[in-house]
Amino acid sequence: MTIWKINRVILSLAIACFSFFPSLIAQSLGQVIVLEDSLKTDSWQSILSTLRGKPIFVDLWATWCGPCREQMRHRENVEAIARQFDVQLLYISFDDADRYLVWWDYIHDLPVVGYHVLGRESLLNELRTRFADDFVDGKPALFIPHYVLVDADGRILTDSAPGPDRKGRLRRLFRRHFTSG
Repeated sequence: MTIWKINRVILSLAIACFSFFPSLIAQSLGQVIVLEDSLKTDSWQSILSTLRGKPIFVDLWATWCGPCREQMRHRENVEAIARQFDVQLLYISFDDADRYLVWWDYIHDLPVVGYHVLGRESLLNELRTRFADDFVDGKPALFIPHYVLVDADGRILTDSAPGPDRKGRLRRLFRRHFTSG
């Protein structure tokens, strides 16, 4: 085989890998990745299975939520800690579909590095039930921002993780569950 053919084979393999795992490579490059496939984002389990293989720090939030936006000011803290411990960042928004452009612009303008899902009603109802902080009129209520830490196999380690503004507590939590890379 000539050098040209070997280089073509290597290039073809690299392109195939990149096209097969674009979002996984993208987060390692510090990008905003929107998961829009309804089959992969219609339930908690489908999202976890899409990202399985690495731990996940989940931020449940919305653009209209003042405390959520305040926490986003500290996003560099969680980004740095997540890189250190090889943890994926997942942001699930409680914004309505009619706020899609507001949400899209917000996550790209900052930018908010990690995976993003604009939650559909079925997913949001599931999250409210799964992570309910309280009950209002007999229905589960989830107060946002809300943070969840999930291991590489999709098991919830804690559904009350500290937010990005609590850098020391967040680092201790990650250190307790993961080894730094």
